[in-house]
Amino acid sequence: FPTNITDFRLALEHAVNYTDLLDLYSVNGKILAKEFLGPISPTFPGYYNPDNLPMYSYSLNEAIHYLQLAGEQGKFYVTLPNGTKIGDTSGSPLPTLDIYTLSPVPQIIQEELTVVEQDLAQIGVSVNVKAVAASVTDNWDSASSTPALVQLGWVPDWPDPVAQQLIPLTDINDGGLSGDLAWMNVSTLTQMYNTLPYITNITEQEQLVGKAYNITYNNAPYIWLPYPSTYYFVQPYIGGFQYNPYVGYFYNMMYYKYTP
Repeated sequence: FPTNITDFRLALEHAVNYTDLLDLYSVNGKILAKEFLGPISPTFPGYYNPDNLPMYSYSLNEAIHYLQLAGEQGKFYVTLPNGTKIGDTSGSPLPTLDIYTLSPVPQIIQEELTVVEQDLAQIGVSVNVKAVAASVTDNWDSASSTPALVQLGWVPDWPDPVAQQLIPLTDINDGGLSGDLAWMNVSTLTQMYNTLPYITNITEQEQLVGKAYNITYNNAPYIWLPYPSTYYFVQPYIGGFQYNPYVGYFYNMMYYKYTP
């Protein structure tokens, strides 16, 4: 609670200004990132957002609409900056929610969290950033033990849009730090994933990925932060450095190159 209420999650989606988040990556007038609608990265054409779903719109009216529905369902209310109460005014006020992130917090993550904190305040949702050691996350092994709001980066282990991105991030069988940290639990997806990775017809597979995208989009388990550009500074004594757009680089091909 309260992120187990779909309307509450949708309220957060529409309260966040994704343009402001993207602007954080502006350097000399050039934005070194792009908007990203997960769970599959843009690196995989055809699999990334097959139905061209739009990013969630930044709309306080939409956010307040969903927040009203969530408050009625969860028996809580929030107070907007102008004093208006939204939700079930006969219920309890929504308490301040903690957003857990890893310590130490990099500057860009702190800036992103500041944008989110300010945006949510506009709809009466108060949040507090709580930085914790990585060891604390080891206890997040169930939906009940995982905090309601978590800022935690994640990357795949190998380049597979279905088995290493879509499924881990949206299948309850992969719940926890290994992938589905939102503990998304949709039986339709779980059944689909029994066969999806093994379909050899690419067109059929992409169509099913599109279906999974739509289900994920409507359930809103994650707020997708900008997808940053990546740059590498390689020392001259490193040989065999080969960039790979899926996993960054082939670390097993690198070697020490002696230069007198």
